[in-house]
Amino acid sequence: MSTVVHAVDWDDPTAAELRQEMEAELSVRYAELFAQRPELVESDANDVHAEAVVRTVVVAQGGQTVGHAALVRREDGELEVKRVYVRPEHRRAGLSGRLLAALEEAGRDAGGKRLILSTGPLQPEAAAAYHALGWTRIAPYVPPEWSETALCFEKRL
Repeated sequence: MSTVVHAVDWDDPTAAELRQEMEAELSVRYAELFAQRPELVESDANDVHAEAVVRTVVVAQGGQTVGHAALVRREDGELEVKRVYVRPEHRRAGLSGRLLAALEEAGRDAGGKRLILSTGPLQPEAAAAYHALGWTRIAPYVPPEWSETALCFEKRL
């Protein structure tokens, strides 16, 4: 089965659909935490502003788009990976690694020296994947309301 990673616009309908699927999955996974800490739901820490997007990539397998990731430039100039998502039935096939490799290339093209990303404590499979792909844990860089729950990583380019 052929696997292809390619760039799309942030507002591409399939990319938007994948981000909605990710949000739906995470809202279920983090429902208890969000019930205990409603300020996290109201926080805009995960908002992505289209003008900050450096590159959005999707991965297609067998002609079906099954994964998404984006690289954004933060206000402080850092390059941050956001919205890494692969549909559940396509996980554990190396697709997130393919997405991240494309963003690493985009980061180099954008003059970046490192990429950063954050995930949560209820996504141990994501944290394990980042570690396996050569990402290193760093201190939280997220807003204070998220710092207790964020697992942050960097990848030197």
